[in-house]
Amino acid sequence: MGSLFENFFKFSPTVLPLLRYIIMKDEKKDKKSATVFWSNFFNPNKNREAAAMSKEERIEREKEERIEQERNEEEVEKVENEEKEANESKEENESKEGKETKEGNETNETNEGNENKEGNENEEVKATKEGKEEFAGEIKNMGILDLTGLENADKLQRTSSLENIGAILVPENMLDSLMNISMKNVGSIIPIPSGEKYKLRTGQMTLSANFLASGEEDTLLILSGQIIIKETPTKIGFKGLHVNGQLMAPEDSKDLLEQAIDRSSGQILYYKGKNPKTLTGEQSFSRKFFELIEEPVTLILVGESTFEGSIPDDLLREKIADLIVVGELKAEKDVVPVLQLIASSVTGVISTI
Repeated sequence: MGSLFENFFKFSPTVLPLLRYIIMKDEKKDKKSATVFWSNFFNPNKNREAAAMSKEERIEREKEERIEQERNEEEVEKVENEEKEANESKEENESKEGKETKEGNETNETNEGNENKEGNENEEVKATKEGKEEFAGEIKNMGILDLTGLENADKLQRTSSLENIGAILVPENMLDSLMNISMKNVGSIIPIPSGEKYKLRTGQMTLSANFLASGEEDTLLILSGQIIIKETPTKIGFKGLHVNGQLMAPEDSKDLLEQAIDRSSGQILYYKGKNPKTLTGEQSFSRKFFELIEEPVTLILVGESTFEGSIPDDLLREKIADLIVVGELKAEKDVVPVLQLIASSVTGVISTI
């Protein structure tokens, strides 16, 4: 029995590391344990020294070997972690570069797509007097839409709708085709005789007598919106006048203008007096305003206006040569009758506050 224990302890420095190596499952620890095993196996002196050691010495020796082994394991693990981090950093950079490249390509594709889309939209919505461009799709948010460059009505069939347009200039022979298109918030439609030269004045505008007299004889003057002629013209030089909207002119120019106007689809208002004053939007007038007027004026009120407080009848009749109301005029109950009497034209209402 003694011989058996002696042999066991004699070979235990070789056998125990082998057993430890066999039962360890972790790949990293396997490699390190194998290194210790083969070191002990090929070092017989070390084995004999271990056999001659006391139990306490062997325990201390094994403890030192474990500490050294753990230190080696930590160093190996540190190196492996550094390699792992380096690989992860490399993969992250490659992934980031790939993502940036992809985003750049997507951005380029998006920009190209937007440019193509804008280009297509620009190609769809076109028109000039030279007749080189076409209209298609939805057309909206324009002050003036000039269709006079279209060669035939077939091109209008590509237009699906018209929205938020102040005025549309259209050749007379295409007017019926235009009316078949869906429209929303379109101010006025102005037919233009085919092949005619013309000048257009639109919006809220004042014209002088000199402008009217200097017009070219082969050119039409097309008026659209709210146009005021402040002076009495002595001559109309234009070939003719087309009125769309409201034209306000001095009363003594009525005969001349009626001869010049060959088409009207709105209102022609003639006012008295020679000093017109046009006010638009929301306006308020007090007694002080009328007291400050030196010479009688023609008040042209467009929008919502209010005469505040009690204004004497004789003051209103003295300072207002004429009153034209386009919209709504409010005043005190005792002032309303005087205003109704003074006003030569009311397109709207004069009511009490």
